[in-house]
Amino acid sequence: MRDTKGVFARLKALWQTDCEYCRRMRLVLLWALVAIPLVLWWMSKL
Repeated sequence: MRDTKGVFARLKALWQTDCEYCRRMRLVLLWALVAIPLVLWWMSKL
């Protein structure tokens, strides 16, 4: 349980930091959140 808290703290820190790498990671995470359900839905339609 403590490990996940540490991971979340790190993610939160990454989210609030405004470096180029962090911005790219945020974009990738957001795209993954959008794309994965879409892909799964599309696969179920085939």
